[in-house]
Amino acid sequence: MSAQNFDERAAEEELNKSKVKETFILNKMTIRPDSQWKGVFDIFMLFITCYNIFASGYRATFGINHDTSIFMIEVFIEFCFLLDMIFCFFEQYNDEESYVLVCEFKKIAKHYLKNNFIFDILAWIPFEYIFPSKKERLWRILKILRMPKLADLLDVEKIK
Repeated sequence: MSAQNFDERAAEEELNKSKVKETFILNKMTIRPDSQWKGVFDIFMLFITCYNIFASGYRATFGINHDTSIFMIEVFIEFCFLLDMIFCFFEQYNDEESYVLVCEFKKIAKHYLKNNFIFDILAWIPFEYIFPSKKERLWRILKILRMPKLADLLDVEKIK
C-alpha cells in the first residue's frame, strides 16, 4: 500500500466519524413521547388549533377584517405552529408494525415527511400575505387543513 492510499483511507474514516457524531447529536435531541413539557405543549397546541380552525372559518365565511391586536395573536399562533412542525421532526414514535420506539432522527424525519408534513406546511404558509388579493377569504380556508393536527392532538394515548 502506498502512503497516498493510506492517507485517503484515513481521511475517509475521519469523514465517517464526523457524520456519525452529527447523527448522534441529532439522535440525542429527539423528544420522548412521555416527555412532560411536550405533553403540556401539545395541550396548549390543542387549544390554539381549535381557536385557529374556528376563527379562520369564521373570518373566511363572514369576511371580517382583523385589527392589529388580532394580527399579532395570529402571528404568535403561526409561530407556535412553526415550533410544532420543528418538534415533529424530533418526536419519537412507535413503529406501526413492530411497536418498537423509533429514536433515530432520520427515521423520525422521514416518518413525519411521509405522514403529516404536507398538511402542516400547507396550513402554515401564509398564502393570504404572499398572494394578496380581494379573495383573501379563500386562502384562510386552507387553515382548515389543521384538522388532522387536531385529531392527532386528541389522541388519548399521547395525553396520558
